[in-house]
Amino acid sequence: MTRLRLVWVAATLGIVSVVWWFHAWSGVDGRAALDRQEQREHEDTPAPRLRLPACRVLDAGAGSLGQVLEALLPIENTGKLPLEVDTGTGRACAYIKPPRAVVAPGATLNMAIGIRLRQEGKSEQVLVRLTSNDPRQREAEIMVMAKCPAWLQVEPAQVALGTLPANSHRELELLVTDGDGTPLSTTAGLDVLASSPLLQAEWISASRLRVLVGPVPKGVRREHVTLRNQDLGRSVQVPVSLEGVGWINVAPRHVALRHADEKTRAAWLLVSSNSGDMPELDVEVVPPLVELVLAGPQAPRRRRFQVQFKEPAPAEPTSVVIHLRVRGTAEVETVAVDIRP
Repeated sequence: MTRLRLVWVAATLGIVSVVWWFHAWSGVDGRAALDRQEQREHEDTPAPRLRLPACRVLDAGAGSLGQVLEALLPIENTGKLPLEVDTGTGRACAYIKPPRAVVAPGATLNMAIGIRLRQEGKSEQVLVRLTSNDPRQREAEIMVMAKCPAWLQVEPAQVALGTLPANSHRELELLVTDGDGTPLSTTAGLDVLASSPLLQAEWISASRLRVLVGPVPKGVRREHVTLRNQDLGRSVQVPVSLEGVGWINVAPRHVALRHADEKTRAAWLLVSSNSGDMPELDVEVVPPLVELVLAGPQAPRRRRFQVQFKEPAPAEPTSVVIHLRVRGTAEVETVAVDIRP
């Protein structure tokens, strides 16, 4: 009897499961059918339909500096009503023809987009935004690209030397290729000009140019090397930037001592190197009323000095100048010392 009950319960559960799955799948199929019906009704509703290329990037090709290249954008109307398209205002391209149009049902319009090449060795990119009366696609974007191969290419295209010690020298090497990246086979007709005597350029080979920099002056300098072909009337410029600093930095440049005040009877002076290990220094104090004494732990590129009175301390207010000369160079850094009783 118990076995029969178990069989009956299992059969009942199986029937219930089958009925539940049937209703569930019926509901899914019903919803899917309803969606398809609504989609067909929507498609059957008369409306314009905008169709653009699957790839939304147009390539206008390559040209020379200042040239305007053109790409064609096919705009197709697959709907049953006229399609209105507009590119708006504020466009960065050279032109759009026509900027706005009406495309008949089943027709295709080729919209011409012009892009101007403004810089050699660069790719131009323009984003074109379309608006339409297609209820399913009110807006669309198309990217138009064009290339302007350089007449010559120089690697590196610009040189930033950063901070250099004054009166030092540097050597650079530039690789010169044609617009396709092939090293030059000849330098005939190619002139090399430097913006100032700070730079000197000479050919190592047909494709390699050596640039000598120096002696480096103090301060920020922005120079350039120009490669020019007079017959073609074309040139390429390579910027060279640097900042010349002394072999050493001294801080502070001005200190005040008061021999009557224990806290200000001495002052600290920090000297650091701009070019590796600390160079040898010659110290001169005029008049010799104070002295420099090494103080505290020292580092390879840094020295810490204490400026202190020589005895006896002066009784009247006066000024002292400390001259720090970098041995073997013409560089002299100075520190002013005010002395008060």
